[in-house]
Amino acid sequence: MSFNRTAGGRGINVAVIESTTYTIMNVKNFDTYEYNSSNLDEWLDHMVKVGDVVIFFTFDEASKKLTKNTRNVLYNMGK
Repeated sequence: MSFNRTAGGRGINVAVIESTTYTIMNVKNFDTYEYNSSNLDEWLDHMVKVGDVVIFFTFDEASKKLTKNTRNVLYNMGK
């Protein structure tokens, strides 16, 4: 993440990587300490395509305000 050190932040950080060229397509922070994760659900639905590599990394408390839907989305991504 050294190309943009300001992309990470409190909560859940996500990097989407194209699987054939390993190009970083997008990096986004979701403050799931202060806000619920509904914006994460919407973003994943629009930004992640089948076959993309998705890396989740956290800073501070990331699970405090995860919605049930977000938990299900993340669980199903790991199958």
